[in-house]
Parts: sequence; C-alpha cells; structure tokens
Amino acid sequence: MRETKRRNRDGSVISYLQLAHSERNPVTGVPSAKVIHSFGRADTVDRDALARLVSSISRFLQPEQAIAAAHTGDIEVLDSRRFGGAWLLEQLWEQLGVGAALRGVAEGRRIDGGAAERVLFALVAQRALEPGSKLAATRWVAERVAIADCPGFSDDCAYAAMDFLLDALGEIAGRIFDSVAHLLNLDVDIVFVDTTSTYWEVDGADELAAGTLPGIHAVVNFGPGDAREEFQKLEKVRPGRPVMSGEYWDGWFDHWGVKHEVTDTKQQAQELDWILGQGYSINLYMFHGGTTFGFMNGANFDKVYEPDVTSYDYDSPVSESGALTKKYFAFREVIAKHRPGVNIPDPPAPLPVIALPEFELAESAPLWSGLPAPISVESPRSMETFGQSYGYILYRTKVRAVTGELQIRELRSYAQVFVNGKLAGTLDRRKKQDRLRIEASADSQLDILVEGTGRINFSAELRNERQGIGGAVTLAGKELSGWQIFPLPMDDLSKLRFHESLRNAPVGPAFYRGHFDLKNTGDTFLDTRGWGKGAVWINGHALGRFWNLGPLQTLYVPAPWLRQGTNEIVVFTQAQPQDARLRGLRQPILDELGSE
Repeated sequence: MRETKRRNRDGSVISYLQLAHSERNPVTGVPSAKVIHSFGRADTVDRDALARLVSSISRFLQPEQAIAAAHTGDIEVLDSRRFGGAWLLEQLWEQLGVGAALRGVAEGRRIDGGAAERVLFALVAQRALEPGSKLAATRWVAERVAIADCPGFSDDCAYAAMDFLLDALGEIAGRIFDSVAHLLNLDVDIVFVDTTSTYWEVDGADELAAGTLPGIHAVVNFGPGDAREEFQKLEKVRPGRPVMSGEYWDGWFDHWGVKHEVTDTKQQAQELDWILGQGYSINLYMFHGGTTFGFMNGANFDKVYEPDVTSYDYDSPVSESGALTKKYFAFREVIAKHRPGVNIPDPPAPLPVIALPEFELAESAPLWSGLPAPISVESPRSMETFGQSYGYILYRTKVRAVTGELQIRELRSYAQVFVNGKLAGTLDRRKKQDRLRIEASADSQLDILVEGTGRINFSAELRNERQGIGGAVTLAGKELSGWQIFPLPMDDLSKLRFHESLRNAPVGPAFYRGHFDLKNTGDTFLDTRGWGKGAVWINGHALGRFWNLGPLQTLYVPAPWLRQGTNEIVVFTQAQPQDARLRGLRQPILDELGSE
C-alpha cells in the first residue's frame, strides 16, 4: 500500500491510496511501482473495506505471519493454544448448570469449589476433544488447550476433584436435575453424571438374561421386527427400570462378495411408531452412514470370515455422503407425530454433488521396484511384530526345485503367491483357503503378498486377529525358513517413483497415478470397476479399499478432499487393470456383484 500526494494551487495537499508492487525493468534494471488498484482519496476511503481486504489476505498466512504483518515492530509468538472446542463445551456446561451445581455443593466442604469445578470441567473437555487418561489430562491442559481460569493442575488435584465428585454425587445430580428438567418440557426419568462417559450395559436380551452388572443401566439391541419380544425380555431382567434400545439396527453391514443389505422402511417406521408410543427410548444404529477410509474396515464372523466393504452406508436414514433418504423422511414423520407442538426444523439443503469426466492414469510404479529395506527372520511373523498395524506385507524366501502343495498357516487374510515374479495363485480367508499347488525350479524366489483385509472386531474371535502370516509356511510338507519381510503399510507414498506407462503397464501389483482438473468441487463417487482389487488415495487422503467382487463398486470422495484446479489420484491394484482410466459418478454403486 502506498500513499501519493498532490498539492493544489491554494496550497492544500490531497493524499491518495494505491495498492502497488515494484517491478524491475528488464532492460534498464531500474525498479518502478506498478499500480494494481487505486482506492481514491485517503480522506474518503472506505476504511471498513480496507479492513475486510486485510482480513481476507490474512487467511493465506500462518498466524505468526499475520501478526507480524499487522505490526511494524518485532513480534514473537511465545505460545498458541486450542480454544474453540473447550470454549463451546464450557458454554454448554454453564447453560446446563453443571458448573453452578459443582461450585454450590462444594460450599461448606474442605475443598476449593471453584478450583475443583475447573479441574472436573477440564477432565470432561479432554475426554470429549482429545480422549486420554486422567493423568494425560494434566499435560493436555498445561500445553495444548486454553481453558478459562485453569492454567494447569497436578495429578493430586485431579484425584482430589474426583474424590469430591464421587462423595457428593447424589447432591450434585439433584442440582443438575433441577437445572435441566424444564428444558423442552421433558419428562426426566434418570440423570447420569460422570466426568468421562455415560455408562450402560448393552447386549441382546438373551445375553442380558445371563447376567448384568448391578447398578449399571441395561439397554437391549435388536433388529427390525423384534421390538415387542426383546423389550419384554428386557423388562423381565430389569423390571421397573427405564426401557431403551441401545442399538436398533435399521440397516446392516455389507461384506465383500455378498449381496447389498437393505431393510423394509415401511415396516421399520411402523415399529418405531410402536416403540415411541410405549414411551420407550431408542438409539438408531446407524442414523448417519459413514465410510471406513483407508484400511480401517473391520469384519464380522458368522462361521466364516466376512470382511466389511469400505462404505458404511448401512442403508441408514442419512446416507454415507449425508444425503437424506426415504427412510429418513419416514422416520422424521413418525418422530414428529410423537412430538406434538414441537416445531421440527426443516432438513438442510442437499450438498453439491459432481461427476468427474473420465481421465487417464498415465504413470505407474511397480510394487517390486519400490520395496523398503527387508527384515530378515527365520520364520514368518505377523505384521504387528514389525510395528505395522494396517496395509500389506510381503514375505520372500528361496525354494528348491519342487512341485507340491504350499500351505500357509494362520493367514490373515488374503494372499497372492508369486514364483519368480509370476502369479501362481491366491488364497482367500473368506473361503477358508490356506493352500495351493505350485511348481518351482531350483533356487526359485517365492513371494507371498498378504493384505490385512480387516480384523474381526467382536466375540472371542478378535483375540486371533494379528494380520499377515502368524504360523508356519510349508512346501511339499517341509517348513520353509530364511525369510525376508517387507512391511508395506502404504501410509507414505512420497517415495514412489512413477514413470509413463501407457505402452508398458506393469503386469503385477503396482501403483498408478493420474491427474484431473476441477473448476468447482463437490462430493463424488469414484467408479473403480475394472481395477481389480486394491486401494485409492486422492490428494494424499486414503479413500479406502476397492474390489470388483462387489457389491460396492464406487468409493465416496468427500468434497473437502478435492480442490479447485489440479487434483492427484493414486491407485494401488494387485493386478494390471483392464483400462487405466477412472471417472466420478453422482450416485454410489452399492449393489453390483462382480467377478474376482
């Protein structure tokens, strides 16, 4: 910003403000000012507009840069803390009367009520914003967050505040009850108070009948059509207690190779109407579908291993991408019926959805050419023993000339077997496969590429979910030894070296990279049909797994992960794709079974 002045004949001086930058003459080398914009006379300039301009420019600076730019002297940033989340929680804390209840009950006791209330609030805020132990909370408050009147506290202070809470819990609960019972004219049956969580015991009604924890509220889980029977069982186990469904399964998981799960919306709406008509409480599982981005999907177990697909759409009232479904509006109508006199807000406007025109992934990087340094072991071990949690892991050894059965014990969960770089076959835990016949010449290289396709995350089975190979590998009845292990978590793709591959695309496992341009962003669904089995990253974000086996054939791409201008996409696939091209659709494909 520069100021120029002009002197009038009467001797008065008028100042003008201009936005300019200096340019050097390419011939003479003499710098000169180039005016970008003139704001007019300094005494008539719109100062508010200037302030908005400065604020807009500051968005592209780091906080310390913005501060330094606004001051002519030297500015040193000594500390910065997170503030917004704790501030919002504190407003709710006070509005609900929790803080006042704690301070009031502390009066007359041998404890500083204000200090105890601050410590308890800090413990709650830490558990809500960055969950950790009570001991970790002391460091969190001292180093990471700004909480009013709470610069920090010791472990002893935390324990003292907890002792106070437990000792005075009944009186505190009574005061909070008095503070919140009038809200929305609710009929309050029970109030839970805890510094970290609200506890209840959740299970099927038959499991609850086998025994429950005394003093812990019990709720029951069930699916469509089971409400009357399951609630009757719950009331027998806990007579005279509040009745609630902890998980009402309004949809279900999808598993690779299995038909897409859908439920009867009309039947569920009728059942929801009955539940609310009885005065029972209900928690919809799921209300909003989601996505298990990256390699984070789990698996079910019902006599066989059933890995979940990337999409957690679940046939929910609100879809994976936030779209409102017929089920949402059916449930909304039922809930409105049971809330007479309550003005239910209108649903939000739909989020923008875009299609991506087909584009090419013209660069590739074979998996074999970018392997990390190997780890030498005598026998195969699970990926967890090498500090790896997710992704792929490669096991390599040398074998003698032999034709026979290769057996892999404790395979978790999908393996490609290569002999001298050529695919000999695959083993799939879903099908209880653990062996295949191979033929090897003398001194052949045996590679076993294992994908951890998702851990079983419930029941006693979860105790055996270490990924990779957890047991012996035998060939023609003899155990193989002398292995090289290559952990492949695929959490950093920056070291990959891509090359043009339109004519000579890799035959085996490889990464492919492409780019596409956008004028406007929005949600989209990446069509992965024809790419086999693998995973996708977009602008560095791990979208998740794909498998043409279906029923999922698209990957949800949230708009915030896209950007105006050029976008980068990387695909890892276990085999050469049919066509190294991709496109984005406006609708997901959740229900199309394919072939392996």
